[in-house]
Amino acid sequence: MYVDDMIVTGDDTVGIADTERYLHRQFQMKDLGQLRYFLGLEIAQAEREILVSQQKYTSDIIEVVALTNTKTTDILLELLLTDGTPTCRSYKVSSASW
Repeated sequence: MYVDDMIVTGDDTVGIADTERYLHRQFQMKDLGQLRYFLGLEIAQAEREILVSQQKYTSDIIEVVALTNTKTTDILLELLLTDGTPTCRSYKVSSASW
């Protein structure tokens, strides 16, 4: 069997280490260290949080379809927090200048 990439994650560090040791005994594997980029997602990890972004993936698509000559505009989005409380964020969005 050939598996290109696999992510092992969780909060049980002993369980993760046991799983990795088992997999290393069963398969030829290479530990690539901390996850940084996977399937178009950029992953940034801090002690108590993980930030997932698709900025590079989106930039690559914009470059491929030749929309790099763009102008930005501000838009306001209303988001809901997990408790249902609305919060507003302002974002800059690019639009093609044809």
